Amino acid sequence: MTKLNYLLGFICLSVAFTSCDLYQPIAYNVTTPNVPLLESVGDVQAMGAVGTNHLELHGAVSPFNHVSLMGNFYAGVGRQQSSCFGIGTYYRLNRRFLFELYALTGKAVNNDDHVAEFSPWFSSNNYRNEHVVRNNYLYNSLQLNVGFNWNERGTYFFSSRFTRTFKHHYDYTLHEYSDQGSSAWSLIETTENHFRGSLDVMDFSLGYAWRMGKLKCQYQVTAFVGIGELTPEESAMLYYRPLMGSVTLGWEFDNVKRRKPLKAGRSKKATINQGI
Repeated sequence: MTKLNYLLGFICLSVAFTSCDLYQPIAYNVTTPNVPLLESVGDVQAMGAVGTNHLELHGAVSPFNHVSLMGNFYAGVGRQQSSCFGIGTYYRLNRRFLFELYALTGKAVNNDDHVAEFSPWFSSNNYRNEHVVRNNYLYNSLQLNVGFNWNERGTYFFSSRFTRTFKHHYDYTLHEYSDQGSSAWSLIETTENHFRGSLDVMDFSLGYAWRMGKLKCQYQVTAFVGIGELTPEESAMLYYRPLMGSVTLGWEFDNVKRRKPLKAGRSKKATINQGI
């Protein structure tokens, strides 16, 4: 399992640092699933992640037995924001397995004006791209989390989330300029893309949560899949990042102490007899 931890961490960091630098118009906020894995009444968790182009905050609390509340906030470059709130339930099946089910609702507002200038090494011309994005939508999500307590400090988990957007208004305009070797910019091409309707998105996440006292570190790899028929242009604009890696850090107050698993080769019966 240690090798699996290293592999998940390597994939997570690799995807996180290789997929966040190239600007793309945002029509759907690709957010990290909040996987709190609560186990008893009174559990509280606050997590956060800072990337090169966004900030995410996650929170969860269990006010009553088997009842949990969850909240998420996302802020990206420019004026990109989304937030959601939900209610759910959790059950601990045994000392190893637990699961959560959440119903979430939220809102996203992405109004971004981005300018990028570049000079290809094979050309004497300079280029300038002006991106104008106006994107607003509401959404509902249904999320399932399954955890496997490996030991007192570590938990492997799997998460799946279905999201449907509605009242989705997306307008994107790209102006491409070139100086043609002079000091003045000349318009080369203008590209527009408009979308009205709803989107269905499914994402799957695999990760590992590590605890040391009340400190919690969680890393995961998430894959996103668009559901429904879209044109190639819409598909490229709306689902530009199918894979994302993330690392979140935070604080956790947990009323349940995770028991260490039995050592390999020793059964429950043998452990009980040894205690007698």
